Amino acid sequence: MEILSAILDFFYVLDSTNILIKKWNILIDANEYYGTRFLAFISVIILSSLYLIFLSVIIYLVYSYFIEKK
Repeated sequence: MEILSAILDFFYVLDSTNILIKKWNILIDANEYYGTRFLAFISVIILSSLYLIFLSVIIYLVYSYFIEKK
């Protein structure tokens, strides 16, 4: 959740017209239960993609290490 909050804070800084803040507040304030579940869902997607990227980099490094030894 902290990673998602950091990403959202970064987008808030870049959003000069406050469109993101208005849309986000409407989504979260409309129903607190759905807003919390939405935050958790987005966090899982972001973390899963980061883990897949890290895993693919590690697999690529191991693969390139063994190819160079041949």
